[in-house]
Amino acid sequence: MPTSDASERQAAAEAAHLTFFLGDEEYGVPLARVAEIAPDEGLTRVPGTPGLLRGVVSVRGAAVAVVDLARKFGLKHAGRSRRESLVVVETPLGGSSGLMAVVADRISRVALIRPEEIEPVPALSSGIRAEFLRGMARTDRGYVLLLDLPSVLNATEQQALSGELASLEAATADGAGTASAKSPKAPAAPRGEGAARLFVIAKAGSLRCGLDAASVQEVTVGGELTVVPGSASAFRGLFNLRGTVVPVVDLAAALGQPRLAPGTRTAFLVVNPRGDERGVAALAVQSLSGMAEVAPHEIDTLPEFASPAPGVVVGTAIANGGPVLILDLKALLSAPAVVGA
Repeated sequence: MPTSDASERQAAAEAAHLTFFLGDEEYGVPLARVAEIAPDEGLTRVPGTPGLLRGVVSVRGAAVAVVDLARKFGLKHAGRSRRESLVVVETPLGGSSGLMAVVADRISRVALIRPEEIEPVPALSSGIRAEFLRGMARTDRGYVLLLDLPSVLNATEQQALSGELASLEAATADGAGTASAKSPKAPAAPRGEGAARLFVIAKAGSLRCGLDAASVQEVTVGGELTVVPGSASAFRGLFNLRGTVVPVVDLAAALGQPRLAPGTRTAFLVVNPRGDERGVAALAVQSLSGMAEVAPHEIDTLPEFASPAPGVVVGTAIANGGPVLILDLKALLSAPAVVGA
């Protein structure tokens, strides 16, 4: 039988939603269904495809359809901007489960939305039909519309997209002499006693790091900072987050990597591992590469001589196809590189 703590962690993981904007509306999808968050780059246009298909991108070696839901829903699109991102989600496609990339005008945050907080969508309350939504939830910034992923594409659209992807993969396989570019899906981690925790995977320098998703409050695009002279090596500056001053930590520098170069495109992960107002900080990272569930027995301890930051790195695990450093966020934010010697 799961312990109370394990049950609470499982409930928190299931309540976690990634939210993003389509036009002026904030939408949410279950974080567990998000495979990757990426900039809208490397897009290949495909002539003669349905109008909602913007193109395809390669995600871990597989061709993934990029869908413009704002266009499908008839929303006023914000247009192309440096904030536009792709949210890669697991969803039904042509009778089986596959990946689909949704064009988001900007990524908003990770929000905890529990089942009892989900309300039905009143008629005429949104610019899209309620059939595409599984409900809405009130947050401190207004309502979040929760997408029903299996319903956002009808059967005809699913078949059309899966057919286009199958043709592209067959062409790739013929050209490369391989059977398929698509890899089998890994089995889900078991839940219950010793249940896996959900981690956000971020790139910091040459390192891939896992951060406990329960401590991640928000994901936002990096912005202008106020530099504080004489601060610690990994302290990047102060960021104005909707009127709240938040300290920003260069995660790469905190782990002994070179500091991010000025002008580097970054994402800010707003974290609060202590759970109080004074514990909020933002971690500047180069990119996010998705989420992964990691069970305690899958985390291997690193010898101190092999750790880039002893005490901060609690171990390493294999997640999303490669090694990931599992971090202790409380230790990170109190490390000498962050707060000074």
